[in-house]
Amino acid sequence: MSNGEISCINNILVTKSSEIKEVEECYNALLKLYQNDDMIMNFLSMYEFVMQPVASYCGNCGKYDDSDNIENTIFVNTMMNRRLTIVPKVIYCLLWNNIQRERKNISQKCDMDKELELRKCLILNDIAKNYLNYKFIGNIIQEK
Repeated sequence: MSNGEISCINNILVTKSSEIKEVEECYNALLKLYQNDDMIMNFLSMYEFVMQPVASYCGNCGKYDDSDNIENTIFVNTMMNRRLTIVPKVIYCLLWNNIQRERKNISQKCDMDKELELRKCLILNDIAKNYLNYKFIGNIIQEK
């Protein structure tokens, strides 16, 4: 698929409900397409662009381990390339998955301090000049 086609599919998937069967099939197809992460460094920005919503979708469907695996792959590769802008989203997604596991009494891979992780996201968004996400995380912290 071309970058334009992938971008178009991604935009459709992000705006559609996760309850639609075809959307799940598209997410599964994207997951299979990018499952082999040997060549991620060659197309890291496209991988982030496509797989971040797939990870979010997996988390929303209760597939927390799948979501964490995708997010960890994104995290490791972005850190190796010093790409800071995506890291707060990864941290937030991992935190969200842990919170959902806790609510459903599912064993957690690791304990995460919610307040500390949110503050990390806030600081990283500030450094990356991502003011929309900075405001979003700031509002979550203020709700406490």
